[in-house]
Amino acid sequence: MFKINTDGSGFTNFYNFSGRDGAYPFAGLTLANGVLYGTTTGGGSHSFGGVAYQVNLDGTGFTVLHNFNFNAEGSYPRSELILSGNHLYGTTAAGGPQSVTGGVFAINLPMTPTLNFQKFNNAISLSWTDATYSLQSTTNVNGTYATVKGATSPYTNIITGAQKFFRLQGN
Repeated sequence: MFKINTDGSGFTNFYNFSGRDGAYPFAGLTLANGVLYGTTTGGGSHSFGGVAYQVNLDGTGFTVLHNFNFNAEGSYPRSELILSGNHLYGTTAAGGPQSVTGGVFAINLPMTPTLNFQKFNNAISLSWTDATYSLQSTTNVNGTYATVKGATSPYTNIITGAQKFFRLQGN
């Protein structure tokens, strides 16, 4: 995989497939929430069926989401993935349990936890449902975030003169 600036400068090759993690990317990439999703028509743990994967925009965090198996659900995904909710949808060009003509597949993605805010009087209550995430804050949206010590959901922040920005960070 590579990236290049829209003016043609800054070409960077940021990920090379090794075969076990996929081979022969054919379709375009899908961008959602700062993550690229794609497929390869070959490679993977079944050697030839292809994979669905995700990777960060800088090439880090490459993860195989699914290894396609010719007989079980089809193989050789060639379509660009469609993201709807927390599902990726695509098609395979061959295989599948009913025939060798391919099919449609869906891959469930983990849900990103939501940080909820509720203002009352001179405080804000922050809540989230996934305890594996930590609450972080900063006074500058582009600044360095620090974990709020002892914060569990729901967390109450008393409003003072300084503005704060909050986010959840996976542990």
